Amino acid sequence: MTVRPRNLAELSGTVDVAITVVEGPPRELTAGIGYGLEDQVRGQLQWQHNDFFGGGRQLGFRLKGSFIEQSVEGEFRQPYFLHPQQTLIAPLTQLRDDEPGFTVARIRFAPRVERKLMPQLTVSAGYNVEYDDLSDVPNSTIDRFEGGSEDYVARGVVSSLTGSLERNTTVDLLDPREGSVVNLTLEQAGGPWQGAYSFYTAVLDAKKYLPLPGRRTLAGRVRIGTGDGFGQSRDLPLFRRFFAGGITSTRGYDRHLVGPLNDDEKPVGGRSLLEASVEFRTPIYGPFGGVLFFDAGEVRRQNASYTLGDLKFGAGVGVRYHTLVGPLRVDLGIPFDPPRHEPHWQVHFSIGQAF
Repeated sequence: MTVRPRNLAELSGTVDVAITVVEGPPRELTAGIGYGLEDQVRGQLQWQHNDFFGGGRQLGFRLKGSFIEQSVEGEFRQPYFLHPQQTLIAPLTQLRDDEPGFTVARIRFAPRVERKLMPQLTVSAGYNVEYDDLSDVPNSTIDRFEGGSEDYVARGVVSSLTGSLERNTTVDLLDPREGSVVNLTLEQAGGPWQGAYSFYTAVLDAKKYLPLPGRRTLAGRVRIGTGDGFGQSRDLPLFRRFFAGGITSTRGYDRHLVGPLNDDEKPVGGRSLLEASVEFRTPIYGPFGGVLFFDAGEVRRQNASYTLGDLKFGAGVGVRYHTLVGPLRVDLGIPFDPPRHEPHWQVHFSIGQAF
């Protein structure tokens, strides 16, 4: 789209504007490469068809790879599905996720319907079916399941209903400076939908951005999660447990090292999560900005269990370099109570704000 003023010679207070709209190419191929201290080198290759068989339908495929996750993803989008404000989204994913305490290989099909109730309010409901295969799980982690090895299922099908509700009043998606985001996500697996696992999870994520004079921003975030097994399961499967610590969590701690650990000091996750962060963001010079942050987080084995006594705290400073694709960030986090054999500081490097 091109916007061009006309008749500037006539300074009458009213300026005619000519708008030229040209349809973009229906197909596009994009590639990207990045680096983060957690997942190290990462890359992405994506092919997108923006008008698949007309009607605004979209079909895309994406290859993603890093030292933590490797995946092949396909997604189909059907706008105006049964209603002008509804969209059918049908993603199919195959991935391998190498976490500090386990490895999981997954094939997932998770169609959902999204509906925009208001410009700032979106609700979605869907069905998720996936096959998970766990490996590299230490015996000391299995022993910490509610029923020990009897309650540990290494592989099987997850059949679940999912739902979410989100209210987003921010304007800048890459670097929000005002507004708020509140998101509630629910999942229930098992029961009438069978599968090898029976559990539920609920996560509430709230973010607030308060503009301050001088293009400064005070940003805050609270994230609360809980879940548990039921029926044939007495615990959450390892790949649905909550973890904290790392580049977008309680900085100053390495990935997933906030919460219960096994005998080898590897994370085992939990059934309750509580995280909170506050950032003061300020411009420094040109595209450079600075950040002061304070983080807190806890993960507990019990469901719906929260206590200030188990909170882990971290604080630090960061530098931002603002680009067209979002800010490049470097954070230096200092843990108040570092785990044994871990450094007393962590450097986090990535693209995009922490929240």
